[in-house]
Amino acid sequence: MINPDDEMEGDHRKMAQIFTCWRIVWRISAVILVGLISGVVGLLVGAILGGNFFPGFLFNGVQGYEATGQVGFLLGFIIGILLGWHLMFRRKPGQ
Repeated sequence: MINPDDEMEGDHRKMAQIFTCWRIVWRISAVILVGLISGVVGLLVGAILGGNFFPGFLFNGVQGYEATGQVGFLLGFIIGILLGWHLMFRRKPGQ
């Protein structure tokens, strides 16, 4: 005989798997968003520093605030990705 409770457990298991997949997608999206936001902040800080204090700085074929803005974006993006990954995927004690 077919037990209807077995089918219900299968449906709950499938829903739990779908929820887990969407939760991972959401976390990865949040990590990328944190990286982009911190990259823009790094770009602004780098451009301000480069325009005021490092006008002779050369990077990637550009000089001054453009160069330090690019460096600031790269550093901000990398730091944001690492920080976002740590915050979103850290293990909780006891798991």
